Amino acid sequence: MLIRQFFAEKKCVLSLEVFPPKTEPGWEKLQHLLREAKKMDPSFISITCSAGGSGTAGIPTSQVAAFVKNEVQIEPLTHITCVGSSDHRHPRGRYPRTGLT
Repeated sequence: MLIRQFFAEKKCVLSLEVFPPKTEPGWEKLQHLLREAKKMDPSFISITCSAGGSGTAGIPTSQVAAFVKNEVQIEPLTHITCVGSSDHRHPRGRYPRTGLT
């Protein structure tokens, strides 16, 4: 579902925002928290770009988004930046075989 559809269909839209963790233990904790967050019935979960400004270090935004979409079954909204990037391809190319559009 497109994010704009939630706003067209609902009077009140609840969303959550998370930061990709920098470490594997942080990733395990975030996975648990995301499963728990599903109980709040958010319309979507926003995922920022990279772990606290760490660039490519840490768990990739695309990995978190794929987990949110495929495992938790909540629509993800990803923040994608091109600042400081030499990769000029379309950002969606970073999300192969994840089920994300």
